[in-house]
Amino acid sequence: MSPLIAGDPVIDDQHPVQILVVDPSGGADLVAGATRTVGRYFQIGACNSLAQALDHLRTQLYDAIVLEPNLPDSWPTDSYRRLSEEAEGVPFLILTDVQDLGFLAQASPLPFAVLVKGKAGPAAIRRLLISAALRKRALTPGRDPSAQTGRDR
Repeated sequence: MSPLIAGDPVIDDQHPVQILVVDPSGGADLVAGATRTVGRYFQIGACNSLAQALDHLRTQLYDAIVLEPNLPDSWPTDSYRRLSEEAEGVPFLILTDVQDLGFLAQASPLPFAVLVKGKAGPAAIRRLLISAALRKRALTPGRDPSAQTGRDR
């Protein structure tokens, strides 16, 4: 089959975009819906809490993390900080229905993008996920998450 993105880095059936969605309120369904038309090029891991997300990150590499920062086991600032420390270099897309994103003023590094639920359509979400994955792969050549069976550092 033809690749979604040809060249270097590539996104195709053998090198799908690896996404971790951390959201207790339906973000995984939103991302799955946004990628449905090109689903074979995306693999989505989903979890509902900071603790589950940290477990995922210890065993799998990801191209992008979609985070709803209001998690049941962590404050928004702590959620973002701890995940960005654990997944250094992985672009974050903040997905929230909360209009007050003041915590991002203190965030370092800054997220790749911020999406407000109900405001971002499937095509915009899909483009941002592809852009984030290409950025990650370009900045970390030879570390394609789709080629990993366990986490290698």
